[in-house]
Amino acid sequence: MRLLLVHPSALMYSEIFLKLEPLGLERVAAAARDAGHDVRVADRDAAGEGQ
Repeated sequence: MRLLLVHPSALMYSEIFLKLEPLGLERVAAAARDAGHDVRVADRDAAGEGQ
């Protein structure tokens, strides 16, 4: 199965701008990869799309 996990920009849901690593998504991605799935993680903060 192919999965796309998306971490939205902090500015989309918060007044306080914090750049946090999406550890929860990373754990889900790792578990899915271990189970044999093709996983991609899109981090909008890292891509500079949240500004």
